[in-house]
Amino acid sequence: MDKKENKVAFGMVYLSVDKEKVHGIDIPDDHKCVSVDGLIKPDALIPVLIRGEMVTIRDALGSFVAWLEELISYRTAVVCEFFV
Repeated sequence: MDKKENKVAFGMVYLSVDKEKVHGIDIPDDHKCVSVDGLIKPDALIPVLIRGEMVTIRDALGSFVAWLEELISYRTAVVCEFFV
């Protein structure tokens, strides 16, 4: 997973989020709430599509989405990278 060609974005993981939903969508148990703060592959699909609102990483820039935890690479205490 930790290959450069799989990286699609970077941002922050919110480990203790009071809400169980992101954009009205339930966050699955094996996902984390993440902010998409930068793009690497803007046309990559986000793991949990938000129909009519967000489908690609570009759509999610500056927002929060649910991301499968096994596809998150923790680089520092705050910044992480997301993979597809």
